Amino acid sequence: MKITGINATSVTLEWEPPECAQRGGQLVDYPYSLRNMQSGQEVIGSVPRGLVTIGGLTPYTEYRFSAAYRNSVGEGPLINYSIRTDEAGTKKTKVLHWYAKWW
Repeated sequence: MKITGINATSVTLEWEPPECAQRGGQLVDYPYSLRNMQSGQEVIGSVPRGLVTIGGLTPYTEYRFSAAYRNSVGEGPLINYSIRTDEAGTKKTKVLHWYAKWW
């Protein structure tokens, strides 16, 4: 998983699908959530491939992004990524912690 774009109010994340042998069925989509770690507010959705852009975020705020893959038999394990949005008017990115592994 990697951040391909970030600013004070939006983030774009991209990730690769699990290898065929680990999928356990045909991939359907990728459910995800993005939680504001200060307010607890959460955005939930799903995308057909490993790419999502989420806007309307609060500047200089820590968020936790989680995603899984969904196949014909259920959901795979979560991947988690913690980020902080940029300060208003800056272009700096701070990745706090990331962990991505499809089991």
